[in-house]
Amino acid sequence: MEKDIKTLQLYYSAALIDALKQYDRNDILEKVTLEKKESQKISAKVQLNHLQIKNIEELYNTFNKIFGCANWEISQKNDEEISFKTSSCLLCALVKKQGAPMPCDMFCINPFKAFANEFGFNLEVNETLWFQNQCVFKNHKIK
Repeated sequence: MEKDIKTLQLYYSAALIDALKQYDRNDILEKVTLEKKESQKISAKVQLNHLQIKNIEELYNTFNKIFGCANWEISQKNDEEISFKTSSCLLCALVKKQGAPMPCDMFCINPFKAFANEFGFNLEVNETLWFQNQCVFKNHKIK
């Protein structure tokens, strides 16, 4: 069963990469990214309810299990902030190998910003694997 899940995760990543390539080839990547960002803000609450994700920690753990993309770990936690980091991302690695455009905003950062906001946090992205050797996402409580 685990092999089947991993196969599905790889096929899903391939579909995302194909979409990126098509958007880029047709010069609509920026437009689609902005449109998806707005729709993600609208649909975040429904998606979280559907997946039964109840807090920010569950968000990172659940998305790792579903998509198998990034193995997020808590790097800092206090009353005002919780930070997560990962040193690997399946999608980012595959995109780089195929020469497709950066997937981070469309498929990770923007959705996570919308989800974090639903839990009362603002997401600050300090590093990404596209440019550095890890992703660091800091979630600050909204005051």
